[in-house]
Amino acid sequence: MSVADVAYYGVFGEPLFKAVGLAAAAAFLSAASVPLLNRRGARVPMKFHSRLAWTGLLLAAVHIGLVFFS
Repeated sequence: MSVADVAYYGVFGEPLFKAVGLAAAAAFLSAASVPLLNRRGARVPMKFHSRLAWTGLLLAAVHIGLVFFS
């Protein structure tokens, strides 16, 4: 099984690299929303901000790897 087979594996009708890229974007948007929510009065711990950011970076690295090596 090659990297291209993995990258184009169907997940919810879309290729895997696209699903991972969308998940990375969602993680980055969620990380960006934590300080905004805290500013508006919602008490979201900042540890979630860093965890979401690291998750986004990991997913983005997987996404880039799938795209470049396929």
